[in-house]
Amino acid sequence: MSDQLLATKLHIPHAHTDLVSRPRLIKRLNAGRVAGHRLTLISAPAGFGKTTLLTEWVHATPESSTQHPPRIAWLSLEERDDDLVRFLSYLIAALQVIQANLGNKALLLLRSPMPLSVSGTSSGEPGSEIFLTALLNDMTRTNGEAVVILDDYHAINSSLVHHAMQFLIEHLPRQWHMVVATRSDPPWTLARWRARDQVVEIRVDDLRFTPEESNLFLDSMVHTELSAEDVGLLEKRTEGWIVGLKLAALSLQARRDVAGFIAAFHGDDRYVLDYLTEEVLQRQSESVQNFLLHTAILDRLCGSLCDAVMSALPGRTVEEENGQAFLEMLEQANLFIVPLDHRRHWYRYHHLFADLLRQRLRHLHPERVAELHRRAAGWYESNGFLSEAIGHAIAGADYEQAAHWIERIALNTLMLGEAGTFLEWLEDLPSECLRAHPQLRLYRAFVLISRGQLESARLELVQVESQLAPFSSGDQELGDAETQLLLDLMILVRASLTVIEGDATRTRDLARQVLAQKTVVHPVLHNLSAFFLGSALFMADELKEANQVLTQIGTTSQTTQDTMVGPLALGMLGQILIRQGQLHHARQTFEQGLALGKDSAGHLAPYAALDHIGIGKVLYEWNDLDGAIQHLNRGIELGEPIANFLLLGEGYLMLIRLKHAWGDVVGANEALVQARRLRPSPVGELLIQLAQVRLWLAQGNFSAATNWGADRKPIGEKADTATPFHDRVIQDMTLARVRLAEHRSTETLELLNPALPIAESHELWGVVLELRILQALAWQMQGDQVRAFNALHVALTFAETEKYMRLFLDEGESMRLLISDFRIQIEKPSHNPQAHSLLGYMDKLLAGFSSPSPVSPTKSEIGNRKPLHHLQEQVSKIRVEPLSERELEVLRLLATGMSNQEIAQRLVITVGTTKSHVHHIYSKLGAKDRLEAVIRAKELGLLS
Repeated sequence: MSDQLLATKLHIPHAHTDLVSRPRLIKRLNAGRVAGHRLTLISAPAGFGKTTLLTEWVHATPESSTQHPPRIAWLSLEERDDDLVRFLSYLIAALQVIQANLGNKALLLLRSPMPLSVSGTSSGEPGSEIFLTALLNDMTRTNGEAVVILDDYHAINSSLVHHAMQFLIEHLPRQWHMVVATRSDPPWTLARWRARDQVVEIRVDDLRFTPEESNLFLDSMVHTELSAEDVGLLEKRTEGWIVGLKLAALSLQARRDVAGFIAAFHGDDRYVLDYLTEEVLQRQSESVQNFLLHTAILDRLCGSLCDAVMSALPGRTVEEENGQAFLEMLEQANLFIVPLDHRRHWYRYHHLFADLLRQRLRHLHPERVAELHRRAAGWYESNGFLSEAIGHAIAGADYEQAAHWIERIALNTLMLGEAGTFLEWLEDLPSECLRAHPQLRLYRAFVLISRGQLESARLELVQVESQLAPFSSGDQELGDAETQLLLDLMILVRASLTVIEGDATRTRDLARQVLAQKTVVHPVLHNLSAFFLGSALFMADELKEANQVLTQIGTTSQTTQDTMVGPLALGMLGQILIRQGQLHHARQTFEQGLALGKDSAGHLAPYAALDHIGIGKVLYEWNDLDGAIQHLNRGIELGEPIANFLLLGEGYLMLIRLKHAWGDVVGANEALVQARRLRPSPVGELLIQLAQVRLWLAQGNFSAATNWGADRKPIGEKADTATPFHDRVIQDMTLARVRLAEHRSTETLELLNPALPIAESHELWGVVLELRILQALAWQMQGDQVRAFNALHVALTFAETEKYMRLFLDEGESMRLLISDFRIQIEKPSHNPQAHSLLGYMDKLLAGFSSPSPVSPTKSEIGNRKPLHHLQEQVSKIRVEPLSERELEVLRLLATGMSNQEIAQRLVITVGTTKSHVHHIYSKLGAKDRLEAVIRAKELGLLS
C-alpha cells in the first residue's frame, strides 16, 4: 500500500442547501450519542439518504450535555479499503483530524515488519488486538466528546477488519461514539449489544420519506406543480425511497403529461433501471442474482415457497436450495427486501426493485416465466392459499386448473364481498374455458345482478339455461351433486332477477323449488333460497310469514356460520320491524345480524352493512344523530365493495335526512347522488325520487315539489304486487306533505284516510304513526283543533313507548306549535288525566325542536316569519361574552356545516366535549341554533 493517503476520504461532505431537513432522525442521532451508547448503526439499501442524513447531523447544532459540540472524525470507505492494514491506516488518519499525534504508537506497530494479517488467525487476531489496545489507550486520554463516522461500511468484507471493529466498539472509551452507515449489517454481535442497550439502530423504515417529506422534496425538485394525489401516488410507488423519488423527478422534467407519467411510473423507468442495475444488482454474486430474478414473480416470499419456485431451475447450487437461509441473507444485506412479520417468515421485495427484476427475467429467460408461476401456484394450493394459487395459475396460462380452483372458492369469495376479484379472475380466463364451466358463469350473473347490470346478467343466464336444458328438462338424469348445484344456482339467479323486477309470485315459486330438494347441496344456497322466499312474502305484504322465514334463516345461519345470507335476512327483518313500529326489537335484530356477520377472525362481512345501516336508522329516530352517522357511515363503508341498492340504498336515504337535520345541504345532495349511483330497481328509483321531494320541501323549494306533485295520484290503496304497501304509501305520504305545503288540507286528508285502515290491517304501526302525525297537521291547518289533538294524542301515546323523536321533529315548526298547544291543553284540570303521563315526553320533544333540525314550512309559515335582517338587528343588541380559542375553532367549523362528530374528529376531541363547546357558543351568542349562532358571529366579525 502506498504511504500516501487520500485526504478527501477524511473530509466531511458539504451539506446540500436544498435537502429536506429530517429533525426526527437528527433527534435520534443526538439522543443515541448523549445517552452514552457506543454505536449508532444506520443500515439501509442504496439511495435511502444515509450519507445525507449524517451530513445534516454533523452540520447541525448538536444537542449536547457538554459545553462544546463533539469533535468529528469522518472516513468514507470504498472497496480498496477491504484490507486490515489499509483500513486501520485510514482510521488513524481520521482520528488525527480530531487530535494530532493520536494513535502514533499504534501506527508504529502497524508499520512493524510483521504484518497484522499474519500475526494471528481470523477467529481471533492477537496482533490486531495489541495494535487496537494501543489505539484505545490513546483515545482514552483525549479530552471532550468525540464521534467517529464510518460511511459506506458495506464496502468491507474482510473478517479481519470486522473483528478489529468489533473489538474497538466493545472497548470504546466513554467519551467516544461510533457511527456506522452501511447497506448491509456487519457480522458483529448486534443482538448482544441490543440486549445491553449499547446500540442505536436507524433502519430503512426510519429513513423512508414520510408523505410530508416526499411533498417537500418533490416541491424542491420539480418545477411543475404536482397535485396531492400525484405526490401521494409517487410516495406509494417509491415507498419513501429517496433516490426513487429523485429519479422520478428527473424523469418528470420536460414531460407534459405529468399525471400520466406518474400513473405509469415503475421500476422499468430508465433512470430507476440504470441505478438499481448498476448500484445493486450487478454488485451481487451470480447465485444471488439468479435467486432474485426467479423469485421476483412472487408478491411475497417465504423459504419453502422460494424452494418450490427455484426447483424449476436446472443446475441449482447448494446455496440456492435453502430458500429460508437465502432470504435471511438478503435481509441482512438490505437487498431491497421488506420483512412482513417478526418471525423472519414472510418477506417481499421493494416494489420498484421487483419491477426491475421481473423486467430482467422476461428479457433474459422468457421461457421460464410460465413454469415459475405454475410452481408457485402448486405451492400456494398445497398450503391452503387458493386465491394466490389462482393468480399464479392464470399468470402461468394454466387456465383449466385456475377455473377448477375458482369454482372451489367462488361462493366464499362472494360471501367476503370480493366480487371485484372474482370478476377479474373470470376476465382473465379464455372464453372457451368459461364455456366449459357454467357454474362460474352463473356466479358471474349473480354479481352482475347485484351491480344493476341486469341485461348482461339475463344474457349470461339464457346462455347457461340453454347449455343445461337437457338436465333441467329431464332428458338427461342428474349425474351428481355438482349438476344439482348447477340447476339450483340457475334457479336462484332467475329468482334474484324476479326480486329486482318485483315479481313476488314468480320469486316465491322459484325459491320453493330449491327448498323442496330432499338434499341440501350447499347450506348457503339453501339460506339464499329462503331469503328470496322471505323477500317475496315481504313484497306481497305477507309480513307475518316473511318474519317467520327471515327469523329461521337467522337461526340456521348460526350453525352454518353463514356470514352472507344471515346478516342480510336479519337486516331485512329489522326493516320490517321498523315499519311495524318496533324500534327496540329492530335494534336487537340488527345487533344479532352484526354478530352473525363476523367471521372467525372477528371481521365483519360486507353483507352486515344492512344491519349497521338499520341501527343508524333506529338511532336517527331516537334523535341520536352522532350515533346514527357513525353506524350509517360504517355500513356504507362496509358494503361499498358490493355497492348495490339493496345493501346501501337505505343508508344513503337516511344520510339525506340526517345531513339536512344538521343543516348540511351539500352533504344531503351528495347522498342523493350516491344513492342514484347504485343503479336502483324501479322501487329504488321511486324511493330516491320521494327523498328528493322531501328534501325540496325541507329546503323551501316549493316549485320543484309542486311540479312533481301536480298530476300525481294516490297509489297506497292499489293492489300493486310489484311494490310493497309500505313503499306505495310512502309516495302518498310524500304527496300529502306537498299538499300541506300548498295549503290543500282537504286533499291531504283524502290521501291519508284510505291508507290508514290498510296500514292497520298489515300491522304497520310505524306507518300508522306517521299517517296520524300528518292527519294531525292537516286538521290543524283546517282549524279543527279537536281532531288535530285527538290524532296527535293517539300518535304520542304509541310513539312514547318506542321513544320516537324524529318523526315529530322533522315536521318542523307546525308540529312544534301543535305539540306546544296540546301540552297547554292537557295541563288543564278538566282534561283526561291519562294524558298527563305524556307531559314529560312532550317536553323532550319540544326541547328537541331547539336543536339543529330540518324545517318543512308551508308557504304561509314562510310568510309569517320575521325577515332575516330583523333577527340580525335583535342579536346585534346583545352583549357577547368573549369566546375561547377552542370555541372559536368550533364556531368556524360549525359555519362550514360540519356535524358534531366531524368537528370532534377534526379537532381530536370527544363528541361530548364538542357538544359542550357548542352549548357554550349558543349561550354566549344568545342563539338557539346553528343558524342564529353563525349569523350573530358574522355580525360581530367573528366569522368572515
